[in-house]
Amino acid sequence: MDRLIDWFDATPIRRTMGVFTPGGASFIIGWSVLEPLGVQPGLQTTVGLLLLSIGVVLVVQLLLFRRRLRRYELIARRMQRLPDGPVSTPRHTVGVIAPLSMWPTDFYRDLVAGIRTAADRESPDRQRRIIVFDVPKESYDSVSDIAAFAALETTVDGLISANIRLPDDLVARLQAAAIPVLNVFHEEEGPPFIGNIIPDHSGFQDLLEDLLIAQAAKPALLVTKPLENPYKKIEVDPYRNQKRAAFANVAKRAGLRMLAPFNDIGECALLRNEAPNFAAVVEVDQYNFAIGHDLFDSCLSSLPPNAAVVCLADVVAAGIILAAKRSGRPCEQRHLRVTGFDNTALSNELDLTTVDYCLELVGRLAYDKIQIAIEHGVSLKTTTERVETKYIERQSGRW
Repeated sequence: MDRLIDWFDATPIRRTMGVFTPGGASFIIGWSVLEPLGVQPGLQTTVGLLLLSIGVVLVVQLLLFRRRLRRYELIARRMQRLPDGPVSTPRHTVGVIAPLSMWPTDFYRDLVAGIRTAADRESPDRQRRIIVFDVPKESYDSVSDIAAFAALETTVDGLISANIRLPDDLVARLQAAAIPVLNVFHEEEGPPFIGNIIPDHSGFQDLLEDLLIAQAAKPALLVTKPLENPYKKIEVDPYRNQKRAAFANVAKRAGLRMLAPFNDIGECALLRNEAPNFAAVVEVDQYNFAIGHDLFDSCLSSLPPNAAVVCLADVVAAGIILAAKRSGRPCEQRHLRVTGFDNTALSNELDLTTVDYCLELVGRLAYDKIQIAIEHGVSLKTTTERVETKYIERQSGRW
Protein backbone atom coordinates (compact mmCIF):
# COMPACT_ATOMS: atom_id res chain seq x y z
CA MET A 1 0.00 0.00 0.00
CA ASP A 2 2.83 2.41 0.87
CA ARG A 3 4.45 1.82 -2.51
CA LEU A 4 1.13 2.45 -4.27
CA ILE A 5 0.65 5.73 -2.39
CA ASP A 6 4.23 6.77 -3.07
CA TRP A 7 3.63 6.15 -6.78
CA PHE A 8 0.45 8.26 -6.65
CA ASP A 9 2.29 11.10 -4.88
CA ALA A 10 5.19 11.19 -7.33
CA THR A 11 3.72 13.62 -9.94
CA PRO A 12 0.48 15.61 -10.45
CA ILE A 13 -0.50 13.27 -13.35
CA ARG A 14 -0.09 10.19 -11.18
CA ARG A 15 -2.05 11.85 -8.35
CA THR A 16 -4.88 12.54 -10.78
CA MET A 17 -4.80 8.95 -12.03
CA GLY A 18 -4.68 7.75 -8.43
CA VAL A 19 -7.85 9.64 -7.59
CA PHE A 20 -10.01 8.74 -10.59
CA THR A 21 -8.84 5.20 -11.49
CA PRO A 22 -10.39 3.53 -8.37
CA GLY A 23 -13.57 5.53 -8.90
CA GLY A 24 -13.75 4.53 -12.59
CA ALA A 25 -13.14 0.90 -11.71
CA SER A 26 -15.97 1.06 -9.17
CA PHE A 27 -18.25 2.54 -11.83
CA ILE A 28 -17.48 -0.23 -14.39
CA ILE A 29 -17.73 -3.05 -11.85
CA GLY A 30 -21.02 -1.70 -10.53
CA TRP A 31 -22.46 -1.40 -14.06
CA SER A 32 -21.41 -4.94 -14.97
CA VAL A 33 -23.04 -6.35 -11.83
CA LEU A 34 -26.29 -4.39 -12.08
CA GLU A 35 -26.97 -5.01 -15.82
CA PRO A 36 -27.43 -8.83 -15.53
CA LEU A 37 -29.79 -8.26 -12.61
CA GLY A 38 -32.15 -6.36 -14.89
CA VAL A 39 -31.76 -3.02 -13.17
CA GLN A 40 -33.02 -0.13 -15.27
CA PRO A 41 -30.30 1.81 -17.12
CA GLY A 42 -31.08 5.10 -15.33
CA LEU A 43 -30.71 3.49 -11.92
CA GLN A 44 -27.56 1.71 -13.10
CA THR A 45 -26.04 5.11 -13.99
CA THR A 46 -27.02 6.59 -10.62
CA VAL A 47 -25.53 3.72 -8.64
CA GLY A 48 -22.40 3.75 -10.80
CA LEU A 49 -21.88 7.45 -10.23
CA LEU A 50 -22.40 6.94 -6.51
CA LEU A 51 -19.74 4.23 -6.46
CA LEU A 52 -17.48 6.49 -8.51
CA SER A 53 -17.88 9.30 -5.92
CA ILE A 54 -17.25 6.94 -3.02
CA GLY A 55 -14.08 5.66 -4.64
CA VAL A 56 -12.78 9.18 -5.29
CA VAL A 57 -13.53 10.31 -1.72
CA LEU A 58 -11.82 7.28 -0.20
CA VAL A 59 -8.66 7.77 -2.22
CA VAL A 60 -8.54 11.53 -1.49
CA GLN A 61 -8.91 10.87 2.22
CA LEU A 62 -6.17 8.25 2.06
CA LEU A 63 -3.80 10.67 0.33
CA LEU A 64 -4.56 13.45 2.83
CA PHE A 65 -3.97 11.09 5.73
CA ARG A 66 -0.66 10.06 4.22
CA ARG A 67 0.37 13.70 3.83
CA ARG A 68 -0.48 14.50 7.44
CA LEU A 69 1.41 11.43 8.57
CA ARG A 70 4.50 12.56 6.70
CA ARG A 71 4.23 16.04 8.23
CA TYR A 72 4.09 14.56 11.73
CA GLU A 73 7.11 12.39 10.93
CA LEU A 74 9.01 15.50 9.79
CA ILE A 75 8.15 17.38 12.99
CA ALA A 76 9.19 14.39 15.09
CA ARG A 77 12.55 14.20 13.30
CA ARG A 78 13.13 17.92 13.93
CA MET A 79 12.29 17.54 17.61
CA GLN A 80 14.76 14.68 17.89
CA ARG A 81 17.50 17.06 16.74
CA LEU A 82 16.71 19.53 19.56
CA PRO A 83 18.55 19.23 22.90
CA ASP A 84 17.10 17.10 25.63
CA GLY A 85 15.13 19.11 28.19
CA PRO A 86 11.95 21.05 28.69
CA VAL A 87 11.70 22.63 25.24
CA SER A 88 8.41 21.12 24.15
CA THR A 89 6.53 21.26 27.43
CA PRO A 90 4.97 24.64 28.32
CA ARG A 91 4.81 25.22 32.06
CA HIS A 92 2.97 28.56 32.09
CA THR A 93 5.56 29.81 34.57
CA VAL A 94 7.83 32.87 34.71
CA GLY A 95 10.80 32.73 37.08
CA VAL A 96 12.26 35.72 38.92
CA ILE A 97 15.77 35.30 40.30
CA ALA A 98 17.19 37.85 42.76
CA PRO A 99 19.37 38.11 45.91
CA LEU A 100 16.32 38.33 48.17
CA SER A 101 17.82 37.04 51.40
CA MET A 102 20.94 39.18 50.98
CA TRP A 103 19.03 42.45 50.56
CA PRO A 104 17.21 43.68 53.69
CA THR A 105 15.22 46.44 51.97
CA ASP A 106 11.88 46.16 50.13
CA PHE A 107 13.56 46.69 46.75
CA TYR A 108 12.98 43.20 45.35
CA ARG A 109 9.65 42.72 47.08
CA ASP A 110 8.28 45.78 45.27
CA LEU A 111 9.76 44.58 41.98
CA VAL A 112 8.12 41.15 42.33
CA ALA A 113 4.84 42.84 43.29
CA GLY A 114 4.90 44.69 39.95
CA ILE A 115 5.54 41.44 38.07
CA ARG A 116 2.66 39.70 39.86
CA THR A 117 0.35 42.65 39.13
CA ALA A 118 1.09 42.31 35.42
CA ALA A 119 0.50 38.54 35.52
CA ASP A 120 -2.84 39.00 37.32
CA ARG A 121 -4.07 41.27 34.53
CA GLU A 122 -3.82 38.48 31.95
CA SER A 123 -6.80 36.42 30.85
CA PRO A 124 -6.90 32.93 32.45
CA ASP A 125 -5.68 31.20 29.27
CA ARG A 126 -2.54 33.43 29.10
CA GLN A 127 -1.84 33.92 32.79
CA ARG A 128 1.44 32.54 34.11
CA ARG A 129 2.54 31.57 37.58
CA ILE A 130 5.36 33.59 39.13
CA ILE A 131 8.05 31.60 40.96
CA VAL A 132 10.74 33.53 42.85
CA PHE A 133 14.24 32.03 43.19
CA ASP A 134 16.65 33.33 45.84
CA VAL A 135 20.41 33.68 45.42
CA PRO A 136 21.57 33.55 49.05
CA LYS A 137 25.27 34.35 48.57
CA GLU A 138 27.43 36.71 46.55
CA SER A 139 30.08 34.27 45.36
CA TYR A 140 29.18 31.66 42.72
CA ASP A 141 30.72 30.39 39.49
CA SER A 142 28.51 27.61 38.13
CA VAL A 143 25.08 26.02 38.22
CA SER A 144 26.14 23.67 40.99
CA ASP A 145 26.92 26.55 43.38
CA ILE A 146 23.31 27.72 43.82
CA ALA A 147 20.37 25.33 44.20
CA ALA A 148 18.01 27.74 42.41
CA PHE A 149 20.18 27.70 39.27
CA ALA A 150 19.78 23.95 38.75
CA ALA A 151 15.98 24.19 38.93
CA LEU A 152 15.51 26.95 36.36
CA GLU A 153 15.64 25.14 33.03
CA THR A 154 13.18 22.45 34.14
CA THR A 155 10.75 24.83 35.85
CA VAL A 156 10.19 28.02 33.84
CA ASP A 157 9.23 29.14 30.34
CA GLY A 158 11.01 32.47 30.78
CA LEU A 159 13.29 34.14 33.35
CA ILE A 160 13.59 37.66 34.79
CA SER A 161 17.05 38.18 36.28
CA ALA A 162 17.15 41.07 38.78
CA ASN A 163 20.64 42.41 39.48
CA ILE A 164 22.16 38.95 38.91
CA ARG A 165 24.79 37.88 36.39
CA LEU A 166 24.03 34.25 35.64
CA PRO A 167 27.00 31.84 35.42
CA ASP A 168 28.14 31.00 31.90
CA ASP A 169 27.17 27.32 32.07
CA LEU A 170 23.62 28.25 33.10
CA VAL A 171 23.37 30.79 30.27
CA ALA A 172 24.39 28.06 27.80
CA ARG A 173 21.76 25.67 29.17
CA LEU A 174 19.01 28.29 29.05
CA GLN A 175 19.95 29.13 25.47
CA ALA A 176 19.91 25.46 24.47
CA ALA A 177 16.47 25.07 26.03
CA ALA A 178 15.23 28.23 24.22
CA ILE A 179 14.28 29.89 27.53
CA PRO A 180 14.31 33.71 27.12
CA VAL A 181 15.95 35.83 29.83
CA LEU A 182 15.25 39.49 30.64
CA ASN A 183 17.69 41.51 32.78
CA VAL A 184 16.51 44.13 35.26
CA PHE A 185 19.12 46.71 36.42
CA HIS A 186 21.77 44.69 34.62
CA GLU A 187 22.87 44.52 30.97
CA GLU A 188 23.96 41.61 28.80
CA GLU A 189 23.81 41.05 25.06
CA GLY A 190 23.01 38.10 22.80
CA PRO A 191 20.79 35.04 23.28
CA PRO A 192 19.15 33.96 25.49
CA PHE A 193 18.92 37.60 26.67
CA ILE A 194 15.99 39.34 24.99
CA GLY A 195 16.26 42.70 26.76
CA ASN A 196 17.57 44.91 29.56
CA ILE A 197 15.57 47.31 31.72
CA ILE A 198 17.78 49.92 33.41
CA PRO A 199 17.19 53.16 35.41
CA ASP A 200 18.07 56.58 34.03
CA HIS A 201 18.86 58.19 37.46
CA SER A 202 17.19 61.47 36.52
CA GLY A 203 15.39 61.51 39.89
CA PHE A 204 18.70 61.20 41.74
CA GLN A 205 20.13 64.08 39.75
CA ASP A 206 17.12 66.23 40.73
CA LEU A 207 17.62 65.36 44.41
CA LEU A 208 21.30 66.33 44.36
CA GLU A 209 20.69 69.63 42.62
CA ASP A 210 17.94 70.55 45.07
CA LEU A 211 20.07 69.73 48.14
CA LEU A 212 23.50 70.98 47.13
CA ILE A 213 22.67 73.85 44.76
CA ALA A 214 19.16 75.14 45.50
CA GLN A 215 19.49 74.73 49.30
CA ALA A 216 23.31 75.11 49.37
CA ALA A 217 23.67 72.25 51.89
CA LYS A 218 27.23 71.66 53.11
CA PRO A 219 29.06 69.51 53.91
CA ALA A 220 27.59 66.61 51.92
CA LEU A 221 28.04 62.85 52.31
CA LEU A 222 27.05 60.05 49.95
CA VAL A 223 26.50 56.70 51.69
CA THR A 224 26.79 53.85 49.19
CA LYS A 225 28.06 50.33 48.66
CA PRO A 226 31.53 49.78 47.10
CA LEU A 227 31.86 49.89 43.32
CA GLU A 228 32.57 46.17 43.11
CA ASN A 229 29.40 44.11 42.73
CA PRO A 230 29.92 40.34 43.24
CA TYR A 231 26.38 39.53 42.04
CA LYS A 232 27.17 40.98 38.64
CA LYS A 233 30.74 39.62 38.61
CA ILE A 234 32.12 43.08 37.89
CA GLU A 235 34.67 45.28 39.65
CA VAL A 236 32.83 48.51 38.84
CA ASP A 237 29.04 48.48 38.93
CA PRO A 238 28.03 51.04 36.27
CA TYR A 239 24.93 52.23 38.13
CA ARG A 240 26.76 52.76 41.42
CA ASN A 241 29.51 54.53 39.49
CA GLN A 242 26.98 56.79 37.74
CA LYS A 243 25.55 57.88 41.09
CA ARG A 244 29.02 58.62 42.45
CA ALA A 245 29.86 60.61 39.33
CA ALA A 246 26.61 62.58 39.60
CA PHE A 247 27.31 63.34 43.27
CA ALA A 248 30.88 64.51 42.53
CA ASN A 249 29.75 66.63 39.59
CA VAL A 250 26.99 68.44 41.51
CA ALA A 251 29.25 68.87 44.57
CA LYS A 252 31.88 70.50 42.35
CA ARG A 253 29.27 72.84 40.86
CA ALA A 254 28.22 73.74 44.41
CA GLY A 255 31.80 74.70 45.24
CA LEU A 256 32.45 71.76 47.57
CA ARG A 257 35.84 70.10 47.93
CA MET A 258 35.77 66.34 47.20
CA LEU A 259 37.63 64.16 49.68
CA ALA A 260 38.94 60.66 49.07
CA PRO A 261 36.31 57.94 49.68
CA PHE A 262 36.02 56.42 53.17
CA ASN A 263 35.73 52.62 53.14
CA ASP A 264 35.48 52.25 56.90
CA ILE A 265 32.84 53.90 59.10
CA GLY A 266 35.36 54.32 61.90
CA GLU A 267 37.51 56.54 59.66
CA CYS A 268 34.61 58.95 59.28
CA ALA A 269 35.47 60.37 62.71
CA LEU A 270 38.22 62.29 60.89
CA LEU A 271 35.54 64.42 59.26
CA ARG A 272 35.04 66.26 62.54
CA ASN A 273 38.29 68.10 61.85
CA GLU A 274 37.37 69.14 58.30
CA ALA A 275 36.11 72.57 57.28
CA PRO A 276 32.40 72.34 56.36
CA ASN A 277 32.82 72.99 52.61
CA PHE A 278 33.59 69.36 51.70
CA ALA A 279 31.87 66.40 50.04
CA ALA A 280 32.79 62.77 50.61
CA VAL A 281 31.72 59.23 49.72
CA VAL A 282 31.29 56.74 52.57
CA GLU A 283 31.32 53.05 51.56
CA VAL A 284 29.31 50.52 53.59
CA ASP A 285 29.04 46.73 53.21
CA GLN A 286 25.30 46.48 53.88
CA TYR A 287 22.18 48.60 53.86
CA ASN A 288 20.45 48.30 57.24
CA PHE A 289 19.44 50.23 60.40
CA ALA A 290 22.67 49.35 62.21
CA ILE A 291 24.77 51.07 59.53
CA GLY A 292 22.74 54.26 60.03
CA HIS A 293 23.25 54.10 63.80
CA ASP A 294 27.01 53.54 63.41
CA LEU A 295 27.36 56.43 60.98
CA PHE A 296 25.55 58.81 63.31
CA ASP A 297 27.69 57.82 66.28
CA SER A 298 30.92 58.00 64.28
CA CYS A 299 30.64 61.41 62.63
CA LEU A 300 27.17 62.64 61.77
CA SER A 301 26.36 63.77 65.30
CA SER A 302 29.14 66.38 65.05
CA LEU A 303 28.32 67.77 61.59
CA PRO A 304 27.41 71.47 61.47
CA PRO A 305 23.86 72.67 60.68
CA ASN A 306 22.76 72.54 57.03
CA ALA A 307 24.74 69.34 56.36
CA ALA A 308 23.30 66.77 53.94
CA VAL A 309 23.58 62.97 54.14
CA VAL A 310 22.50 61.25 50.91
CA CYS A 311 21.88 57.53 51.49
CA LEU A 312 21.32 55.06 48.65
CA ALA A 313 18.83 53.08 50.75
CA ASP A 314 15.86 54.26 52.80
CA VAL A 315 16.72 51.86 55.64
CA VAL A 316 20.13 53.50 56.24
CA ALA A 317 18.57 56.97 56.30
CA ALA A 318 15.94 55.68 58.75
CA GLY A 319 18.72 54.36 61.01
CA ILE A 320 20.32 57.83 61.08
CA ILE A 321 17.01 59.56 61.86
CA LEU A 322 16.20 57.14 64.69
CA ALA A 323 19.73 57.38 66.15
CA ALA A 324 19.49 61.18 66.21
CA LYS A 325 16.10 61.00 67.90
CA ARG A 326 17.43 58.65 70.59
CA SER A 327 20.33 61.03 71.23
CA GLY A 328 17.89 63.65 72.44
CA ARG A 329 18.40 66.00 69.48
CA PRO A 330 16.51 64.83 66.39
CA CYS A 331 17.62 65.71 62.88
CA GLU A 332 15.12 68.61 62.73
CA GLN A 333 16.84 70.36 65.64
CA ARG A 334 20.27 69.66 64.21
CA HIS A 335 19.19 70.89 60.74
CA LEU A 336 20.67 67.68 59.38
CA ARG A 337 19.19 66.91 55.99
CA VAL A 338 18.86 63.16 55.43
CA THR A 339 17.63 61.50 52.22
CA GLY A 340 17.11 57.89 51.16
CA PHE A 341 16.54 55.83 48.03
CA ASP A 342 13.82 53.36 46.87
CA ASN A 343 10.68 55.17 48.19
CA THR A 344 9.72 52.29 50.46
CA ALA A 345 6.76 52.32 52.85
CA LEU A 346 9.25 53.20 55.60
CA SER A 347 10.19 56.45 53.85
CA ASN A 348 6.56 57.53 53.81
CA GLU A 349 6.20 56.81 57.54
CA LEU A 350 9.30 58.89 58.40
CA ASP A 351 8.51 61.71 55.94
CA LEU A 352 11.81 60.85 54.25
CA THR A 353 12.95 62.53 51.06
CA THR A 354 13.88 59.77 48.60
CA VAL A 355 14.09 58.60 44.99
CA ASP A 356 11.51 56.26 43.50
CA TYR A 357 12.80 53.54 41.17
CA CYS A 358 9.18 53.01 40.02
CA LEU A 359 9.66 49.31 40.71
CA GLU A 360 6.05 48.33 40.09
CA LEU A 361 6.25 49.91 36.64
CA VAL A 362 9.55 48.12 36.02
CA GLY A 363 7.96 44.83 37.14
CA ARG A 364 4.98 45.21 34.82
CA LEU A 365 7.23 46.12 31.90
CA ALA A 366 9.49 43.14 32.61
CA TYR A 367 6.56 40.71 32.67
CA ASP A 368 5.09 42.07 29.43
CA LYS A 369 8.43 41.72 27.64
CA ILE A 370 9.11 38.18 28.83
CA GLN A 371 5.54 37.17 27.97
CA ILE A 372 5.98 38.38 24.39
CA ALA A 373 9.31 36.53 24.11
CA ILE A 374 7.74 33.29 25.36
CA GLU A 375 4.79 33.49 22.99
CA HIS A 376 6.59 34.72 19.87
CA GLY A 377 10.13 33.43 20.22
CA VAL A 378 13.44 34.92 21.26
CA SER A 379 14.53 38.01 19.32
CA LEU A 380 17.99 37.90 17.76
CA LYS A 381 18.66 41.49 18.91
CA THR A 382 18.78 42.38 22.60
CA THR A 383 16.94 45.63 23.34
CA THR A 384 17.61 48.03 26.22
CA GLU A 385 14.97 50.26 27.77
CA ARG A 386 15.51 52.99 30.34
CA VAL A 387 12.90 53.70 33.01
CA GLU A 388 12.70 57.14 34.58
CA THR A 389 13.29 57.52 38.32
CA LYS A 390 11.44 60.17 40.35
CA TYR A 391 12.57 62.59 43.04
CA ILE A 392 10.14 62.35 45.98
CA GLU A 393 10.53 65.49 48.07
CA ARG A 394 9.47 65.22 51.73
CA GLN A 395 10.30 66.99 54.96
CA SER A 396 13.63 65.27 55.82
CA GLY A 397 15.35 67.08 52.95
CA ARG A 398 14.29 70.45 54.33
CA TRP A 399 15.41 70.21 57.98
